[in-house]
Amino acid sequence: MYHLIRALDKVIESIPKPKGAIPNFGLPKWKVMPLESKIPMVPGPEGAYNFIRRKIGKKLWTSSSDAEFNLNDPYCYEIKFTYDALHDEHLVPFFSNTNNIKHLLKAGLITRNLEGKCSLKDYNMYRKYLRNVHTDRIRRELRKRTCVAHEKRVLECTEEQAQNEVNKLKRKEKLTEARKEIWAAHKFEEEAKIKAQREKAKKLRKRMKLLEIRKREEQMMRAARAKAHSENIKQKQKLASEIQEQKKIHTIVDWRKKEHMRKKAREARLKHNQEQKIMAIEEK
Repeated sequence: MYHLIRALDKVIESIPKPKGAIPNFGLPKWKVMPLESKIPMVPGPEGAYNFIRRKIGKKLWTSSSDAEFNLNDPYCYEIKFTYDALHDEHLVPFFSNTNNIKHLLKAGLITRNLEGKCSLKDYNMYRKYLRNVHTDRIRRELRKRTCVAHEKRVLECTEEQAQNEVNKLKRKEKLTEARKEIWAAHKFEEEAKIKAQREKAKKLRKRMKLLEIRKREEQMMRAARAKAHSENIKQKQKLASEIQEQKKIHTIVDWRKKEHMRKKAREARLKHNQEQKIMAIEEK
């Protein structure tokens, strides 16, 4: 049991933690703290430290091409994937503007390294997400090593059986020379059996390769469907932003027209009052 736990710890240590899971400041024990543990609030003056996740314009919630479909938290009770404008990849042109960067720096929303600041709650939620990503990588690595170990055990068992059969034949040949023909026939049968076992092992390896190819094709198909779905969402978001922009333009045009009409009415009213005063003076 101890060896199994030790082997599992080695596998976990071999998988590096995702980037951004450890803050750039704090106590040394934070670097070895498990991802499921929350970072505590550290008292200090304002601006002494900042929690950051990624650079601005970089997506927070990403997934690898070989990620598996996970339904452990379908209603997002454990992790809430909230929207953060600082990490919206569609706003990269906006973040490329120097004046906008200066305004964000002045507002205290980003660091000088162009990294988006966040609260301790959001950072701990991001650590939860990275923990799931890290756990998924460990699970895939364990499954891969299990398959390799199983295939290795099958091959070793086959070779051991073949070697045992060969040794058995050698021992029988040493017992008597008078029964050479019988032992020769028996040896032929055993060699055929060994060949059949090797063929069986070969077929097993071939089947494992076919399964791996099929699994890779399914992953590619899932990735293609996910990409098509993402492109569809991007198009909808782009259309919505264009509609919103058109609404803003129409609102500004209507406001300018109304302002022009009010200006004309005010000038006409002033002119009328001036004419009334002049007529009143003339009458007097």
